[in-house]
Amino acid sequence: MLKSVMTHWETQEDFNFYMAILSHQFNFVFRHSERVACYAVTLARHIGCTDEEIVNIGAAALLHDIGKMNVPIKVLYKQGIYDRYDRSEMERHPVYGGQILLRSKEMRHLTDSVLYHHEWYDGTGYPKKLHGEEIPLPARIIHIVEAFDVMTTVQNYQQWKNRDMALAELKCKAGSQFDPRLVDIFVSLGPDIINKISPARQFIPEEESDEVVLPDSISHYMANISNLGIICLDKNNTVVFCNPYAEKMRQLPAGELFGKNFLENYPQHRRTILEEKLSQLKTGEKTEWYRLMGRGGKFIENRYSRVTDAAGKYIGTVLVTIDVTERERVNRMLNMALERQSALYQAAQIIASAFNIAEVIKGILKIVIQSMAVRQAAICLLEEPGNDIAAVYPESSRENCLADCRWAVPVLRNSLKTLATREGGNIIKYHIPLVFRETLLGVLYMEKVCQGEDYTERLQLLEALASQTAVAVHNARLHEEVQYLAEYDKLTGLFNRHSFDKQFSGYCLQADLKKLPLTLLMIDINGLKAVNDRLGHVAGDLLIRETAHIITKSIRADDCAFRYGGDEIVVIIPGILLEQSRIIIKRIQHSVSRWRYKDESGELSLSVSIGAADNSEVSSSGLVQTADARMYENKRRHYQVMEA
Repeated sequence: MLKSVMTHWETQEDFNFYMAILSHQFNFVFRHSERVACYAVTLARHIGCTDEEIVNIGAAALLHDIGKMNVPIKVLYKQGIYDRYDRSEMERHPVYGGQILLRSKEMRHLTDSVLYHHEWYDGTGYPKKLHGEEIPLPARIIHIVEAFDVMTTVQNYQQWKNRDMALAELKCKAGSQFDPRLVDIFVSLGPDIINKISPARQFIPEEESDEVVLPDSISHYMANISNLGIICLDKNNTVVFCNPYAEKMRQLPAGELFGKNFLENYPQHRRTILEEKLSQLKTGEKTEWYRLMGRGGKFIENRYSRVTDAAGKYIGTVLVTIDVTERERVNRMLNMALERQSALYQAAQIIASAFNIAEVIKGILKIVIQSMAVRQAAICLLEEPGNDIAAVYPESSRENCLADCRWAVPVLRNSLKTLATREGGNIIKYHIPLVFRETLLGVLYMEKVCQGEDYTERLQLLEALASQTAVAVHNARLHEEVQYLAEYDKLTGLFNRHSFDKQFSGYCLQADLKKLPLTLLMIDINGLKAVNDRLGHVAGDLLIRETAHIITKSIRADDCAFRYGGDEIVVIIPGILLEQSRIIIKRIQHSVSRWRYKDESGELSLSVSIGAADNSEVSSSGLVQTADARMYENKRRHYQVMEA
């Protein structure tokens, strides 16, 4: 009946994820939901729903109780009648289910079907008290078929009804609790639909409902349960019954426990805990189930319950042992998925709000330390380009991890995969590459004390964080480069023309207001075009870069140099006039004349023309034009001398 539904939804990750949780962790809810879905799909077909509507109704029916994951366990598993608190908690499950589906893009359209499946036709249901056809059709269908399944299966909070009684109850409440039209159609389908679905149901046939079960058959049943360990103790803690599965889970030979004191099977530290628990049960101090976990690497639940006679006198203890390894595995998967999403969300927030590399890395390392039980964590960034490490965050970790990361970088550059090494058998070191578009930007370094647990899932989270960090580092470097290029020239490291235009007006204003001297030098490299034509622009760039370096070393700390454009460099010299500035000019010319560079293509020398002007002879705003004119006059004389 559900084949078309499962075929349609089998590729949807969220749907399969929540179905896995129900089937492993809330199996009784899952079986109930399967039956409800079968009824719902059958009813939807008979009222003329389209194929698309049918698969959506089937999916909503399968997930209609998904919100019970958030209902307290003591309410969900409670025996007997619900009190006001229990009912209030249970009535929240449609809201919880709606919230879960609303967070999923692929299942969001099923939200109303789940949220409103407990609304009554007369408007007295919950959670919104919708009335009549205000309630979505899928929700009205699910409400009817769920009520029928609940009435015809054994429940912990109400008496079981046979099929005829259940159908009569639906007809009785048609128009008040249920949609009367849908009830009539469902009742008309009664025998046919029940016969198809009943094999999968916990249905008790009427003819067997009063059958007396013989003690021998009960003992046989208890002894042969294949997935539940049952042990009965008398008031002295002697084992009076033990089925084979209980001994199998304890890795004991058959018959090993029977007739012996139960506590003798445990080491002293464990025996003390159990003895205290059994004593509390015996005295009546505790009457509910105790839950103890863990045995031999598996997840085993041991539940202990007090047993009394008709007069309320303690006569012994029943111990039920359940292997819940699969359920715990799903729990861990769910918790890890939530933790992963939380960590990645935090990382995304950091990346979106911070463009400074140090801030980004500080935030990422904080997430790593919070998410992992690590001994040490650091991030090493590589130079661009190169294998050497340019920076270590935090700086306090530099001494401990620098050598390790330098060793790991060549390996990581070749593999781009996480490298794990063990030190002394107890410490595991992880080197996780920070990779952006196949380029290694750095290493996430982590030390962890090995305690034997599987770290695969944690590593997946770390690798995801490393990927996010690589993107953040790349973006932060781009941002820093854009900020740098807005003020500086990339080739020379000097301020650029944009910075000159902003700063020069400030120098001029200050000099004019306070009557301060101001000198400006305009410097141009001689013969640069010939070098570019003969040896290429790489050689020309070398001359520009070396000229900038010489000028930077020759001027004072208060002076400021700018790459004005092409091969022209401007120097602003505040506080002195041209006469006092000649010492700076001579220093530049002397250093330039001594510069030589030789390689296989030949020898390079350097020559510059310098024009200078101060504000004692021209206005501050005219310094650039005057210095520029004098520089070109000097260049003209230089070429005349060269030609001669």
